[in-house]
Amino acid sequence: MRRMLVGLLLLQAAIASGRASREQQVTAELRCEDEFPRRVLIYSAQKTGASLIVDAFGQERAITLDLYLGKMGPSPNVLPGPTSAIHLFANDVHSSLVESQPQMGREEIMKMIGDKFAGLPASRQAAYRAQEVASKRPENQVMTVVKAMTNSAVLGWQYVSHFKPDVRVLFLRHPAHLVKALKLNPESDKASFKKLRQLDHAFASRARLFNTTILYEELVMDQPKVALALTHLGFCPSTVTRMLNFETKSTQEMVDFNLAECPWCERTKFQEWDAKGSKGLVKLSSDFVDKRPGPTERLLAAKICPQLTKFYAEKYPKL
Repeated sequence: MRRMLVGLLLLQAAIASGRASREQQVTAELRCEDEFPRRVLIYSAQKTGASLIVDAFGQERAITLDLYLGKMGPSPNVLPGPTSAIHLFANDVHSSLVESQPQMGREEIMKMIGDKFAGLPASRQAAYRAQEVASKRPENQVMTVVKAMTNSAVLGWQYVSHFKPDVRVLFLRHPAHLVKALKLNPESDKASFKKLRQLDHAFASRARLFNTTILYEELVMDQPKVALALTHLGFCPSTVTRMLNFETKSTQEMVDFNLAECPWCERTKFQEWDAKGSKGLVKLSSDFVDKRPGPTERLLAAKICPQLTKFYAEKYPKL
């Protein structure tokens, strides 16, 4: 009888503990506020499926730019971000000042704008400062997600130096699968395979160059692991769930958001850029594991990407 009573008390304690744990999770979610990065650089190679992770980010308030091979991309100052009071004022007066003072250089114009802002009545300065505060609220923030690919013209560290991203993501896929995909692509040439070496170098330097590494295989077959990585970047669990469902925005909605929030995107009319669309909910499938590369692809992959090949052999030997 005594044992039954002790067992009942332990069971009640376990139930209460589980209930408390669930309540803590719900409370944490209610208190959670997205503190996600404002500028994300995703570095990858051809045929890795990196567009899929770009699409995930694109489900939120994000401008998604797919950088063509060899292109450095726009200057960071043309991309959206929190705006200071003086910059908001400059946006209002810059054009008229340039038109009225064509002989003045850029530095002189900016100095004049600063002087004019300092001379504004306190009420007008306060209005601009209120707009600055509003631009920093999470609901008004816009991410810029740029996918940059390995190529001979622009190296990985050069993309990082140019964009100065808040977060740098290395997106990988099994190198033998990449070799197989490149072989099946009629547009592939010797240069396409050489670019994989840069991916191997990036992998070796990932601790120094990147904040996190996401694997295509895990995005397809182990989404909870990817969800945890996105949470560590500052996204709330509910936001991560929405992102990985790929159901919030269609391709056209992503393009429309780009044009509405990024004046540079509208000016260039996507002549050198593209926006990728939703791929739909990712289905876990054994086909991914079953369609393994042959010995020839594996030997070539091991030669081009020795470090990445070793990593995958230890982590996912069945691929």
